[in-house]
Amino acid sequence: MSSHRVRRPYDNTKRQQAAEERQQRILDVASRRFVELGWTRATIADIAAGAEVSEELVLKRFGSKVRLLLTAFRRAGFGPNPDLDAAVETLGLEDLGTVEERIEALVSFATAALAGLAPLVPALKHAADADQEAADVVKGLQQGRLATSRRMAALLLGVDEEVVDTHEGLAETIYALTTGECYLAFTVELGRPASTYAVWLRNGLHDIVRRYGYSSD
Repeated sequence: MSSHRVRRPYDNTKRQQAAEERQQRILDVASRRFVELGWTRATIADIAAGAEVSEELVLKRFGSKVRLLLTAFRRAGFGPNPDLDAAVETLGLEDLGTVEERIEALVSFATAALAGLAPLVPALKHAADADQEAADVVKGLQQGRLATSRRMAALLLGVDEEVVDTHEGLAETIYALTTGECYLAFTVELGRPASTYAVWLRNGLHDIVRRYGYSSD
């Protein structure tokens, strides 16, 4: 009578967990280096050493220094969401009954997101000045932000996006209010707390509602 060995299904949970931990380590170190050293001085070699991995692993996982910076940027601002639009989707603005509730949701979201990603904005801008790939990435980010600002305006006012398009500068105003540069102006240049930026943003959104008059309370 022969016996057959039962093959257990391969469990790669630990391997996946280890890979995720390495990725988080790389992104943590990359974020710190880009903030502290800037785009030029922060190198893949230094980031890899700080994360205790090889340069080859960093490049295999992220593709390039630009893509590493972009991933760190998105994670710092939007957490598990892949981009700004997906992060805004989780707010459920269309389900909030009043303009005041929508304003508060946007202020809370923008302030929290900018606290994470704004410190990386200088590195991203310097990268765009020095590298064509980075310039293309930044242009794509700007276009995506403008599209999301258009959507934010529509959700804030309770109107269709086509209505937003009839008011020149409406989407651009929300874009300008929520830039990393504005956040840094308050918190770094002027040394004010993030709550000061939140008050300014809240007032700006109230001004938009008063100007365009599409509240749906």
